[in-house]
Amino acid sequence: GAIGQEILSSNNKIKRIIISSGIETIDWFAFKNCSSLVSITIPSTVTSIGYGAFNGSPKSFTIECTKDSFAEKYAQSYGIKYNAN
Repeated sequence: GAIGQEILSSNNKIKRIIISSGIETIDWFAFKNCSSLVSITIPSTVTSIGYGAFNGSPKSFTIECTKDSFAEKYAQSYGIKYNAN
């Protein structure tokens, strides 16, 4: 399964998102400019996160993920705060 391109872009009400296990892809700009987004939980099944998926998120934004997962490596490469468990 996939989270579509720009599916929730510019939504300023959503604070937390939990992606269901089984989702493999988060498309380009899926959550861009979500100005209230505090955290997103990304399961280890996600192996692709598109360009700019979290552009415009607040500085406090954090990715919750599994240790050594694709999401952890993504957060590290883009300098996004994360918690890996």
